[in-house]
Amino acid sequence: MNELEAPYKRYGWRENPFTLEIKPELFVGYHQQINMILSSIRENQKHLLLLGPTGAGKTTTLFWIKSQIERDNNVLMVYLPKPPTKEQQIIDIFKSIVDTGVFGRIYNGLFRKDLSIYTVSDYVSKRIRNKKLVLIIDEAHETRMNILEWFRTIIDQIPGATLLLSGLPKLKDEQLSSLETLKQRIMNMVELDSLDKNETFQLIKKRVESVGGKGVEPFTIEAVNKIYEITAGFPRETLKLCNSLIYRAFQQNSEIIDLSFFDDFEEDKEEGKISVEIKDKMDMLTDKQREILIFVSKKEGVTPNDIVENVDISVYKSKIHAIRAINNILKRMEGSELVYRKRSGRSYKYYVFPKIKSFLVDA
Repeated sequence: MNELEAPYKRYGWRENPFTLEIKPELFVGYHQQINMILSSIRENQKHLLLLGPTGAGKTTTLFWIKSQIERDNNVLMVYLPKPPTKEQQIIDIFKSIVDTGVFGRIYNGLFRKDLSIYTVSDYVSKRIRNKKLVLIIDEAHETRMNILEWFRTIIDQIPGATLLLSGLPKLKDEQLSSLETLKQRIMNMVELDSLDKNETFQLIKKRVESVGGKGVEPFTIEAVNKIYEITAGFPRETLKLCNSLIYRAFQQNSEIIDLSFFDDFEEDKEEGKISVEIKDKMDMLTDKQREILIFVSKKEGVTPNDIVENVDISVYKSKIHAIRAINNILKRMEGSELVYRKRSGRSYKYYVFPKIKSFLVDA
């Protein structure tokens, strides 16, 4: 084999299946969550929320939902990878939805001077007629308060319009906690956490077969299980680890990837760059935050009450005060991507991200 030949050629693949390119046709998992979102859109629910930690697959989920919505000719849909920052951009977004074709551009030219943030909802309502409108905003946790409030107001006034906001959990804990008018209007909130072991297997299998491969080869079943253990089922981390393992197999001239590949394997260190980033985050923690993070890292899912029962809470006035304080600490650490949470019955359990856990073990 030519030394410059791409490593995926060894396995008969047309291309590398483990890039971070968004491929909605290869989407796996989260069936309950996407069904809830699609049902809410069909029911003309006005405001929807999709939350999840970094790497949970929010954007891929949005693209899959987008692909389903676009099959309906009676639906106008626009996806924004980032929220706008100015009111004029909001106007431009809504105008781009309805002002298409020659006549749309002429109409736009005639009435552009009269259009403002206050009149755009009426303008759009008259133009879309009996069609539905679905507006998806990704990375919505970066949205300014006044912009969120304008989107809420405009969507409320357009018949058949739905706003789907997607972002990190801090979107709910920070922006929405200060915008009661929008918070009260959100009918359905969907949370992504991570894939289970079988879904992780299916993610790898779909990726491999999409480029001409067979099953999960060259990974052994044991290797796939180890990948799940390391990545905790987060899709992005799974793809990154698979990509790294493929290149390592190429360097070792190996036809299979088994458990031996994980001996002394340091994922995505990039000459210590990741470790430095994590160390910076750790250095910013208070002693209490660090104590809580270490406790969570040693468990497979804990509730705030579990933490209260196992760490020193003498600095707090009461157990209730301690639970409130620890809840706030966990939320801040979640926003810093140190921990993530999964629903467990009626409550949530917190987990430490795999990379953070590895760093703590090494430290």
